[in-house]
Amino acid sequence: MDSSNQHNFIKTKSKGEMPVVGIRVPSWASFTRPIFRGIVDFIRNNEKWQLQTLVDSTNEMAPVLIDENWRGDGLILFRYSPEEAKIFKQYEIPVVNLSAECLGKGFPTVIPNNFEIGKQAAQHMLTLGLKHFSYWGDPSRNYSIERGNAFEQEIHSAGYNCIKVQIEPDHLPWDNRWVKMHERIVKELSRLPKPVGIFAKDDMLGSNIIRICNEVGILVPDEISVMGTNADEVFCQISTPPLSSVAYPGESVGYEAARLLSIMMNGKSIENDHSITIPIKDIIARESTNTFAIEDLVVT
Repeated sequence: MDSSNQHNFIKTKSKGEMPVVGIRVPSWASFTRPIFRGIVDFIRNNEKWQLQTLVDSTNEMAPVLIDENWRGDGLILFRYSPEEAKIFKQYEIPVVNLSAECLGKGFPTVIPNNFEIGKQAAQHMLTLGLKHFSYWGDPSRNYSIERGNAFEQEIHSAGYNCIKVQIEPDHLPWDNRWVKMHERIVKELSRLPKPVGIFAKDDMLGSNIIRICNEVGILVPDEISVMGTNADEVFCQISTPPLSSVAYPGESVGYEAARLLSIMMNGKSIENDHSITIPIKDIIARESTNTFAIEDLVVT
C-alpha cells in the first residue's frame, strides 16, 4: 500500500506521559460545544489528555493559537488550510478533520450524515400539509450541496417540486455583507409561492430568513415555514418564532474523533481518506414549522 495514503506515526510516548491535544472548532457556533463534551467523555473513560483550545478569557489568560506553528501530539480541527496540512504532516502530528469541506484532503474525517440531514428535514416539512418547498444553500460548500440534494430528492419522491435558492456569502464583500445578504433574501422571498416550506443549509441562514420575514411582513409559519440545521441554541432562540432545526450530533462527533485520534497517536495507521459518518437522531421542532405555539419537541 502506498504510504502516502496513510498516516504512519512513529512517535511513541514514555509511560505516563500525557499527550497534548489541540481542539479547534468555530467559537461563534454554540452547536459545536457538544463536540467538546464528546471529547471529554472519551478521555474520562479511556485516557488522560492535556487539552488546548482557544477560549475567550477577556485577556486574563495567555492566548492559545492553533495554527501551522502549533506543536503537540494530536489535533481535532474543524477545517484547515493546505499550508497547515503540509506542516502538520511534516511534523507527523496526527489530525482528525471535522468538516465536509476538508473531506479527502489529507486527514481522516468524522462528520454528520449530511444526506440524512436533508432527508429528515424534507420528511418533517412534508408533514405540514405544504405543496411548495424551497432549499436555500451555498453551492460552494460540500455540506450544503449534500443536504440540498437529499432534501430535493425526498421532496420530488413525494410528488412536489423544490425551488433552490443559492447564495454564496464568501463571494460578497466583507464590508456591509449583511446588507447584500438582506437585499438578496428579500428578493428571493418575494419570488416564492406561498405558503411554502424553506429548509436552510444552517441555522444562521434560517434565523436570518425569519428575521427578514418579520421585517417585510411575511408571516412565519403561516406563509413561510422555516427549518435550519445544527439546532444552534442561540440562532434558533433569537428567531421569532423560534427556529425548528435538525440537530447536529456533536457529542457523537466529538467522541468518535477522540477515539480515532487516540488510535493514531498510539502509532496505528489510518487511511487519509478514512471517513466516519455519524447518524442523525433528532429534529427539534419549534414554532417556525407549526402554526400553533408549542414547547420544543424532540422528534426521533
